Amino acid sequence: MNYLQVKKGYKNNSTIQDYTKWIPYFIKFFQKRNKIMTKNQNVGDDVKKIESFESFESFKIKSISELSDLAAGDLATGCLVDDRRSWRGVLFDIDDTFTTAGKIEATAFSSLWKLYQSGIKVVAVTGRPAGMCDHIARMWPINAVVGENGAFYFMMQEVMQEGKIRKFLFKRYLCSPPSKERVMEVWKCIESQIPRARIASDQNYREFDLAIDFGEDVSPALSPLEIARIVEIFQSHGARAKVSSIHVNGWWGDYDKLSAVKILFKEQWQVDLDNADENLRYIFCGDSPNDEPMFRFFKNSVGVQNVKRFLQSMQFPPRYITDASCGEGFAEVVNLVLRDNA
Repeated sequence: MNYLQVKKGYKNNSTIQDYTKWIPYFIKFFQKRNKIMTKNQNVGDDVKKIESFESFESFKIKSISELSDLAAGDLATGCLVDDRRSWRGVLFDIDDTFTTAGKIEATAFSSLWKLYQSGIKVVAVTGRPAGMCDHIARMWPINAVVGENGAFYFMMQEVMQEGKIRKFLFKRYLCSPPSKERVMEVWKCIESQIPRARIASDQNYREFDLAIDFGEDVSPALSPLEIARIVEIFQSHGARAKVSSIHVNGWWGDYDKLSAVKILFKEQWQVDLDNADENLRYIFCGDSPNDEPMFRFFKNSVGVQNVKRFLQSMQFPPRYITDASCGEGFAEVVNLVLRDNA
């Protein structure tokens, strides 16, 4: 059972003490997780552990070096398409995938510029707020950004006006925002049961979700038991909840990162990512459970090294893992793509 799932049937007014019987389970989880995070452990060791789970019976996570060998190929069968040098785009998460310890390092940002200048489509797919995504769409070398876990996409576009090309920020919203009363009702419930939980520092710039900080500015980070309770509270209020590397995001609406990405590609570039041949031309790179829809969908899904801390709690892990963590791992992916497309 996924440790982020909670047992059905608890009442909404349950307190954290009601979950004490889960403590042995979480102790066992961390014991397993610590084995995965051992520095000397290689990808092969992780594969063996994952295969011990019934749901991962035939699933194998590979090193990213094998992705280079199967560039633009069918990763499930190993069959190559005729033109292996044909990556068309890279989609990537931001926090702890592109960033490192909350900062954008020079290596990662330089890699992003090289990728963008190569002509390949570059799309950031993040849980970060609309206010931040406005800046990202305008200032970063990308083609588009999907934000708040799929509530919208933003992109710069050009239009001819009075004989001159003018740029403007195009905003496509894919849902309606919840009422402030509904959001505050959930927050009050979380605050009363998880006293150390905090509303994320970027909440003022959000339009569609509530972000609860468990590990960005909260130190020490909340326990898995507390994170699980936050997820349960969201769900008890009719919201969807996803866990990133720093926040629990909750929202009301039938959407996620993947649904927004599909709409973006169809509307702006007439690309049907459900088409198997198209799917094979794109790479997604992420690091945490809220990336699972993308990991599951893209045949070329890559996790940066630090995704390993979540593997045993993920139903749909990435197919490949980089050698390096965070921004350095992102740079690995970019180097592979640029080499294959040279």
